[in-house]
Amino acid sequence: MSAPSVTVKDTLKKTQGSSESNALVERSQSKSELEQSLEDLIEAVASKIPCNQEAPINQRHRRAFQKVMETYFKSLESAFPYKKLGTVYNRWVSDET
Repeated sequence: MSAPSVTVKDTLKKTQGSSESNALVERSQSKSELEQSLEDLIEAVASKIPCNQEAPINQRHRRAFQKVMETYFKSLESAFPYKKLGTVYNRWVSDET
């Protein structure tokens, strides 16, 4: 009588083992789906953060600011005669020798 109970236990263990492996596969699939949905949620939230450099509105602000700064530095370049810088320096700065 003890021999059939061992066989039933072994069969039961094998069945439980296969159902556990199926459950693990389902968990891993659901984990990957969960991870993907969490990544999507993180991206959606991050795009709304004011300091996020990758947000579309912040990229537009960056490009606009870049254009303003280019215009400013071009106006500085045209206002100051950099070609005469050597002459002005030699005239007004004393030699420290």
